[in-house]
Amino acid sequence: MRFNFNYDKKTILITIVATILIIFGMVKLIEFFSIAKGVFRYVSLLFFAFLALTLIFSYLLSPLSIILGDKLIIDRIISKIYIDYSMIQEIFIFDAKELMASSIRVFGNGGLFGYYGRFKSDKLGNYYLYARRTSGKYCVIKTKDKTYVFAPEDVDMFIAKLKERCKLWR
Repeated sequence: MRFNFNYDKKTILITIVATILIIFGMVKLIEFFSIAKGVFRYVSLLFFAFLALTLIFSYLLSPLSIILGDKLIIDRIISKIYIDYSMIQEIFIFDAKELMASSIRVFGNGGLFGYYGRFKSDKLGNYYLYARRTSGKYCVIKTKDKTYVFAPEDVDMFIAKLKERCKLWR
């Protein structure tokens, strides 16, 4: 069973503006590269590569959906994440705005093609977020060693189907 992640208006706006700015920066770096001399040519090339890789990897690592199969899978174009149902200890709902207001990004993406990576909050401690929106309800899953936060399209249906698969509630 697949549960999709949907973009909200804020994430779409951030993605569009950031993409335009990154592409604009890349164009300016190409112009600078053509007139620069010596080490400045290589520096502009490094900045160009950094911007291009930021845009590409932000898209490739963004969460697409959650699949409930043999394991819980966070589907991404590259680097899918697998969580064994037997590792899940707790599942509950959390308000997205409340969590985002009290969170800081430790190592993650805060809007370009979604919100994902490692975050920290007073309420949950360190957690891994996979979302494309900052409003509504989030699903929090605590395992033996990590806390995950998801924002599927239908959180209530996702939790109901997930609980069916977890031995903890059988």
